[in-house]
Amino acid sequence: MDVCVKYKIQIDEEMAERLTVPKGEEGIEPEERRRLLEKMAEACMLQGSYHLAAKKFTQAGDKVSFGMRLTNFQLGVFRGFLFQNHYSFNAGGILGESDESALEER
Repeated sequence: MDVCVKYKIQIDEEMAERLTVPKGEEGIEPEERRRLLEKMAEACMLQGSYHLAAKKFTQAGDKVSFGMRLTNFQLGVFRGFLFQNHYSFNAGGILGESDESALEER
């Protein structure tokens, strides 16, 4: 998973299934399997494959965490978008001084 994230290799459904350790596999602890599934799910979420991330979080038995992480991720993107647009809008000199002070008061 680290290689996929580092080199931006897109994880598709077939690759994810091949990398998934079957449930009850001998030689691997359930906790280790869960950790690997969560790591794969986070990599999928970073790549924008939300349906695949949801599937892997569900296989790991962690439905709530996916919803919370996705919400936080989307809020972070939205805040960055607002921050960027606010400063690029003001940098263009579109707002006058009175308009800027009105924005600051809110």
